[in-house]
Amino acid sequence: MSHHPITLEELKTRLPLPELLLRLGLFDYVPVVGTYRCPLHEEKHGASFSIFRKDHSWLWKCHGACGIGGDEVALIAREHECSRKEAIRWYSLLAGVQFPEAVALHQRATPSHTPRQHRPGEVAFPKDLSLGSREDLQTVADLRRVDFWAVATMQQNGVLAFGTVCGERCWIVLDQARLCGEARRMNGAAFATGAKVHTLRGSDKSWPVGLLLPRDLTSHFQKFLLVEGSGDLVAAYHWALRFGQDCLPIALLGAGIKRIHPRALNHLHGKNVRIVPQDDPAGLGAVESWQLQLRQAGCTVYIFQITQITLPDGRKGKDLNDTTTLEPEVYGKLEELFYGNNR
Repeated sequence: MSHHPITLEELKTRLPLPELLLRLGLFDYVPVVGTYRCPLHEEKHGASFSIFRKDHSWLWKCHGACGIGGDEVALIAREHECSRKEAIRWYSLLAGVQFPEAVALHQRATPSHTPRQHRPGEVAFPKDLSLGSREDLQTVADLRRVDFWAVATMQQNGVLAFGTVCGERCWIVLDQARLCGEARRMNGAAFATGAKVHTLRGSDKSWPVGLLLPRDLTSHFQKFLLVEGSGDLVAAYHWALRFGQDCLPIALLGAGIKRIHPRALNHLHGKNVRIVPQDDPAGLGAVESWQLQLRQAGCTVYIFQITQITLPDGRKGKDLNDTTTLEPEVYGKLEELFYGNNR
């Protein structure tokens, strides 16, 4: 990847407003010039959000409660309640440009001598968030004992990024919704608190990480694999690469999460959802709540008991991450997860 500064105009060519609206999860389809219900405020009747072209640029305007408008950067700043500089950072990442290459984009921004305070409801992603290098991807693959291309697919799907959290270099799971993120140290060690994982401040853990992909890829999947935690999410990508490339892995980050985000349920409406609970009281208890909400959303739900799998040392599996140590001759034991009951 080149390292010459990229202009804002080039960035807008890479990710124009219609595609940006889609990636942010504000529309389930790519809108065109016209007027729509505003995605920035609750609008049950009428349509006040207009999208239009002016001087070869895309612009938007809310003629209702919001009363504001602007370009792609203004939309991100409004949606995430952040400064224009930080909005450009997110815009560059969404467009596939690592921020150091886009550093020239915000030079005209109004300087601030007071650090911006974290706002409630905004996820505190690290300032050096990046796509990472091939070496970073290989480190995660080796650490989690999974196929390199599973990790690379996560990166390409916008589900894996890298940055500094609590002073430590970390790999981070997230998605295009930017509603939730979880970090783990690159060396596999615990944080100073003793915890192996760090949920980023402001995260809404009811959002299944990995659900919203770039360019509306989510709508192409009819089958979803729901697991618990970032470790099992990596393992799910590992097995999906081998068995179920038509199955999209997603994860709720904690067994204590009983509620699934309403927007997530809308995305999953009518889909086939396969759940792999962790084999402990909290994990099994969470699944009861998840499957009830999913079935109410019109989903077909299939629960795969991980204790069906016997590990090389004779133990029964407790979570999907345990299964990455299986030998090739017994891979077939996991076929039911993707093909069994074929529902």
